[in-house]
Amino acid sequence: MDAGTDPAAPPVQKLVDRWDELVGMCTGGDPGIRQSLGNAVEATRDGMSQMMGLDPDRMQALFAYAQRARDARGTCMSGRPPRKRRRGGRERCNEGPTR
Repeated sequence: MDAGTDPAAPPVQKLVDRWDELVGMCTGGDPGIRQSLGNAVEATRDGMSQMMGLDPDRMQALFAYAQRARDARGTCMSGRPPRKRRRGGRERCNEGPTR
């Protein structure tokens, strides 16, 4: 990320794939639990970033970068394609803070 690596680059994709795999293992693949996890991370952003050893802005930048990697492959954290919103038409993943 800091080196300006394209989010579509294979090493970045491999890291994000592993991230998503670990989240899937923690949530059992349940979309509701995944959403709750995302909500908890967002609600406790400062505490979560401190636990991860990142400042809140850095954590948010990391999550955004990971989402750009997912966007490059056309999937959400769940591995599914994003859904179109009813109004506005823009496709979005609805999986918490990685949007």
